Amino acid sequence: MKRKVRSGSILFPILVISLFFCPLHIFSQGLNSIDIFNGGVKDGQAILTEYLRPWVNAFGVDLNAGWYNTARPHKPGGVDVTFTVNVTRVPASAKTFDLANIGLENLHVAGSNTMAPTVAGSSDEGPLLKYVVGSGNDSVTLASFHSPGGTEFDLIPSPMLQGGIGLPAGTEIIGRLLIPVKVPGTSAKVALWGIGLKHSIRQWIPVIKRLPVGLSVFGGYTRMNIYSGFQLEPDSYEYLDKFKPADFTGQEISTVMQAYTVDLLVSTAFPVINVFGGIGYSRTQTDINVNGNIPIPGFHPDISTTEPVFTDADIQQVPGIKITNQSGLRVNAGIRLKLAVVTIHGDYTWADYSIYTAGIGLSFR
Repeated sequence: MKRKVRSGSILFPILVISLFFCPLHIFSQGLNSIDIFNGGVKDGQAILTEYLRPWVNAFGVDLNAGWYNTARPHKPGGVDVTFTVNVTRVPASAKTFDLANIGLENLHVAGSNTMAPTVAGSSDEGPLLKYVVGSGNDSVTLASFHSPGGTEFDLIPSPMLQGGIGLPAGTEIIGRLLIPVKVPGTSAKVALWGIGLKHSIRQWIPVIKRLPVGLSVFGGYTRMNIYSGFQLEPDSYEYLDKFKPADFTGQEISTVMQAYTVDLLVSTAFPVINVFGGIGYSRTQTDINVNGNIPIPGFHPDISTTEPVFTDADIQQVPGIKITNQSGLRVNAGIRLKLAVVTIHGDYTWADYSIYTAGIGLSFR
């Protein structure tokens, strides 16, 4: 049964999470022809959560990176402006998921293979899913579709522009800001802000105070908001009395990503070339809310049709989706080159989702 979907399927606007940083053509490989909510809201949520999880994890990890390239805070009044690019690689284990283990209620896999690609996995379609009611000769297939194929894109880049200013008592405050901007080619808007605080503990330890090193503690929080409109409506209003086309306008997906990190930082303190590193704990969380009426196909014996139809009882709201992402220990190390006021740096973070970071900035102590 075909559904009328304008501006792409329900997957397209949600995938704007990574579309802001990745080429638009990544999403053209079959995503617009799939409506995972044909199997019901709960099953659609379950598939969507596992399908998106690798990119959501990677994006969240990106938000916790690039905060520092030295353990030494600015002197009071010192400032810097730094542009970094963080690139996270999705591990091989996160490129597939098992449809048999995500608690599907209405849908069942037609066949023995239950492994499906995630958004970072193979571009081939996943297993065939069917929504069947009744049994034997009385059974009716309400929906039949393959789980979506992936993009084969396992490197998730994230640019960051931030600035820091030195405060008294060996402290530096760091801020990130992206005013709401529209993502080209979509209805999506993206905004970001973050705040971090670095404090030198070297000054409080007499032995370390005499050495050419920096030693600080750091804490940072980043929040990204993504808003994207879509329109998903029934292909027929014949059996709808309460709902009209106007009730399927203004649909929106609102995504909030939050990232927290606390680290112990160390770096050398030479004039030109220095090494730096950190060890700490990070955590990310993503909340996805689908706002608006979602039509679900149903079969009603009292209506004289052999095809699934849409009735007022089949119009549903989608509960929010919460994805608690990567959390745990992270360790990173890098090198920084300072030429007059220009800084160039690169570092690597070891974690389940590892991160490569490179950046350039202007720094005035």
